Amino acid sequence: MSWMLVTLGSLGSSFIGSLMEKINDRAIGLLLEDPGVGADLLKLKTTLPGTKNIIGRVENMWIKDEDTKRRLKELVMELKDAGYDADDLLDEIQFRVLKQQIEQQGALGDETSNQSSSSSGLPPWKKMKISVPAVISRFFGRDDVNRVRKTQMKLDTITTCIEDLIDTLDADEKQMITSVVERTTTSSPIETQVFGREEQLNQLLGLLMQSADGSGSSNSSISTLTIVGIGGVGKTTLAQQAYNHARVQDCFQLKVWVCVSDNFNVERLTKEIIESLTRNTCDLNNFDTLQVVVKEKLTSKRFLLVLDDVWSEDSLKWERFCAPLKHGEPGSKILVTTRSKKIADMVGNPFPLDGLDDASYWEFFKQCAFGSEYAGECPQLEAIAKKIAYRLNGLPLAARTVGGLLKPQMNEKHWRNIAGSEIWQLQHDEKGVLPVLQLSYQCLPPYLKRCFVFCSLFPKDHRFYEGDDLVRLWMAEGYVAQDNNMTIEDTRSLYFIDLVNRSFFQEGPVGWEYMMHDLIHDLAQFISEGEFCMIDDDESKEIPNTIRHLSATLTDKTKLMEFSCYEKLRTLMINYKSHWHDIGVEGSLFLQFERLKNIRVLILQRCGLRELPETIGGSIHLRYLDISHNFYFRRLPESLCGLYNLRVLDLWGCELQSFPHGMSKLINLMHLNAEDKIISEINDVGKLTSLQGLCSFKVLKDKGHEVAQLGSLKYVDVDRKRG
Repeated sequence: MSWMLVTLGSLGSSFIGSLMEKINDRAIGLLLEDPGVGADLLKLKTTLPGTKNIIGRVENMWIKDEDTKRRLKELVMELKDAGYDADDLLDEIQFRVLKQQIEQQGALGDETSNQSSSSSGLPPWKKMKISVPAVISRFFGRDDVNRVRKTQMKLDTITTCIEDLIDTLDADEKQMITSVVERTTTSSPIETQVFGREEQLNQLLGLLMQSADGSGSSNSSISTLTIVGIGGVGKTTLAQQAYNHARVQDCFQLKVWVCVSDNFNVERLTKEIIESLTRNTCDLNNFDTLQVVVKEKLTSKRFLLVLDDVWSEDSLKWERFCAPLKHGEPGSKILVTTRSKKIADMVGNPFPLDGLDDASYWEFFKQCAFGSEYAGECPQLEAIAKKIAYRLNGLPLAARTVGGLLKPQMNEKHWRNIAGSEIWQLQHDEKGVLPVLQLSYQCLPPYLKRCFVFCSLFPKDHRFYEGDDLVRLWMAEGYVAQDNNMTIEDTRSLYFIDLVNRSFFQEGPVGWEYMMHDLIHDLAQFISEGEFCMIDDDESKEIPNTIRHLSATLTDKTKLMEFSCYEKLRTLMINYKSHWHDIGVEGSLFLQFERLKNIRVLILQRCGLRELPETIGGSIHLRYLDISHNFYFRRLPESLCGLYNLRVLDLWGCELQSFPHGMSKLINLMHLNAEDKIISEINDVGKLTSLQGLCSFKVLKDKGHEVAQLGSLKYVDVDRKRG
């Protein structure tokens, strides 16, 4: 059965989960204590778990009927819209509290303010001593009460509609996606001919033979090898080729193949080993007895055990499983296949597997699309096929999936339709390339799902340099848990490197560069459809009104049509590539800054920008502002200093003449990128206690430029200069 994949609840449950965390914040908790306001906020708080649950169900569902699918998607988008509205309101309340705290500190004078900013930590409302009535009067108005009430009712109504719609579907009209689709592999290869893997197969056989034929020097009774790579790259196929090779047959007395999948149950796997060795069903239930039997069967025997498709990263389970296997004869091997570099490191001896080289891939794709008897009689179709194959970037499963769609209809119109479609717009069964890749996404923790999908805003082949800039963007979007004791390096290792280890990023040609495989990028675009939009060509584009995150690489020929989603935008990333230096957006796109009320990330690189309007001060949610490489940019508006949530300010390549006077009020600012000479102009830099990078500091006798300013910058290793 084929299923047309469509994103229904993508990112929804993880977003609602973060909203649940925000409503438990202390600043919001104070409002819950008020008998008037608290009742409505409490209703919203109790509604969210049900909303999260229903979106979670929809996220893990494939729908067969097109009309039902369309209606469900509309409802989920409405549900997320209401969730976004609630998030904006809660963030606004937190901003008002933060603003009040900063203004209070300013009123106390420089000395008191310095002490407060250096000792209290962030966020400052954590230590505010303020009564509930004061909170209500200062930070929460009647309009806010109505907004909460309206949002809660909307969430309740739509959640009920989705539940009712799902309940009307029969079992054959929907299919649930489990964390990993039940998948069974065997030692018998599907492919009778394998293309382009001769070198890897010989390397793998050589490693398997070490000490198995007396040529190695290992004294260990058992060693491990781990084939690691993204889904669909051919890990299982390579393991099958090695398992059935004549050299392996001669060197190992016993061979066992076990398909593990996501269920790394030690008892089940031990039983399967026994059944493979005895060719009989194992009815034993006592785990100790099971391990004793395995020990007896393997003692003084040289064996090869293949564990295919391992997902569990639990090292304790791995050690329990391996305990009886250590009694095999020296030279015994365990061969594991996995998508996770973390598992590969845990098991040992990683054997990375990448896509096929271009020539081998074309031969394989040609066989998948034309059949093994093809003799070159369709040159027109071949030309189309080569363009398709190039897009698949060497992934064997993609060749099998797309080739299988081409083969039934050997006509040019059909093939051009396939060539003009994105990979996610094609029909797939559950073993197709996109469902297989989607399993990796389904197994991500919620906080990493949002981080991964955000990468759909970048073009294919984009180089991520060590991930630091990407991590800062994730932080600005609220995807990263806030911990002000963590440096950017700490956060990078927890988030970005975790995605690297799960094969969502691959190392580029230079050691500090990382890239996404094209089909992994396609997966991100598929999941993000409707909320994220990337434009990177010269065609005019109409922006859907559901878009929350927009990126555009503009050229002289690009024209963005007026878009209606200004108020909804949380991300706007514009990079202008012009034949003329530093001329861009002002001539082709007039940004209405006053309408960017909910923006979190604003990037306007190489846009010919000369200044920001004072209205930028209304973008109170803004966390990340990058206006780098605007050569004629001279000044920042004073209103910028009221953006107390700002964490990143990138001004590199701008010829700034000075900073606004109130820069020291940006107490959440973590990263400031500008010329050293202009950074030295900041007065009272010691109040920027969150700053994690400061290249130099010019010590002056003037107030606000003393060397004592550096005492509060606990994350900064600074070069001090005297003037």
